[in-house]
Amino acid sequence: MAVIPDQGVLSFIANKDGKWRLSRIHGWFEKEPHEDRTVVPGLVYGDREQRWSPWYPELAVTPDGKFVICVASAWRSQGHSQDEFISVVDWGDFHVVASVHRLGIPALGGIFRVRRLDGLGHLAIQAYTLFPRRPGDDITAGGSQVKTAVLSLPGLAVTDQCEYSERTRTGSPTRREDEGSCPELEAYTEAQAGLGTGTWVLMHGNGAVSSLLVCAPVRVCT
Repeated sequence: MAVIPDQGVLSFIANKDGKWRLSRIHGWFEKEPHEDRTVVPGLVYGDREQRWSPWYPELAVTPDGKFVICVASAWRSQGHSQDEFISVVDWGDFHVVASVHRLGIPALGGIFRVRRLDGLGHLAIQAYTLFPRRPGDDITAGGSQVKTAVLSLPGLAVTDQCEYSERTRTGSPTRREDEGSCPELEAYTEAQAGLGTGTWVLMHGNGAVSSLLVCAPVRVCT
């Protein structure tokens, strides 16, 4: 749970038909709290046989407090990769203003992704695809293909992207190859991330009834 500026609470709840519910509760400590609701696109229970992990609902509030970012994800059994929907909800009218499915954006293609917000209204995402391992490979060595994409908010349009290879070996520094413009892009997004206070909050779900309580971004509650 986390506390938003007006002491409200956000709740993100999965739904079997893919219409996940985002609720905003005001005065939850009072006798009659007020609740606002909106529907957010998410994973569908009918496709659950294609996934072998619990559903993972995530929420983040942008540093300026104007938007809520909702992520509904799970690991797919086919291809062993992470599938997800990303949606942006306007805090004022509490409606979805943009939503994307990871499979529809090549810049987000990978086995799994790491996300962060910056202080200038962007969502930075890194997608990782691990290099395959074969019998006889050095167990101390590995690597992955990394895609970095910057998405605008609230529209979720890809405004910049790059790609590189990352090689790792136990006891040695990580080595990058074919970086192109990635060092400059990552340095920029990391610097801007320090300007914001948005915090991702994740709760491991258990099937179709996963839920998450969060109050954002002033402080995180335990």
